[in-house]
Amino acid sequence: MPELPLFRPDIIVSQQESEGQKFYVLKDPLTRKFFRVKEPEYLVIQNLDGKTSLEEIIQKLQTQFDLSATSETIEKFITQLESYGFLVSEESSRETVRLAYQTKKPKSLFQKIIFQAQ
Repeated sequence: MPELPLFRPDIIVSQQESEGQKFYVLKDPLTRKFFRVKEPEYLVIQNLDGKTSLEEIIQKLQTQFDLSATSETIEKFITQLESYGFLVSEESSRETVRLAYQTKKPKSLFQKIIFQAQ
């Protein structure tokens, strides 16, 4: 991965606990897509700040969770996040603008008439 990935700052993250395990639910406010991750995956997400290298993320996983991860594993996870549109990219920016425009479109005939009159 040539550039350091950046997690979209508008993604809503909520923590949940189930059977003694912490989970994090990521919600895209525009597409309303959800994605649920465990603590180690969330650690990776927290470090997708455009500054932290894959090697640093791997080291943090080792230190905090005693997990050995390869750069290929982290890259696959990042690719999955990107496919959900959770990373900042040119494509996600265009999609965000398109979805924001669609949500602002007038819905009723009355709103359409008023919208056109403006």
